[in-house]
Amino acid sequence: TSLLIESISPYQLAHLVAVAFLCTGMIVTPLTMVDRGEDFIEKDKKRYLYGRYGKSEEVAHLVAYLLSDAAVWITGSEFTIDGGVSIR
Repeated sequence: TSLLIESISPYQLAHLVAVAFLCTGMIVTPLTMVDRGEDFIEKDKKRYLYGRYGKSEEVAHLVAYLLSDAAVWITGSEFTIDGGVSIR
């Protein structure tokens, strides 16, 4: 994603567009649960520190913050919101 951020930078500077990348873990949606057996899901969830997949609302809170005036100075950043799976 760092290369992607760098490639977008000229555009963002020219048009004052803030860019943020969200690196999520598995998020529960009807689509993400299709064709996955219960055995796979239960085993996979154990990779996460909280022992579960994320909820779309949990990611939405971060997105709402990034879209707010409070985040006006944030651009070209990566945010990992994955329930700890990336540090295991």
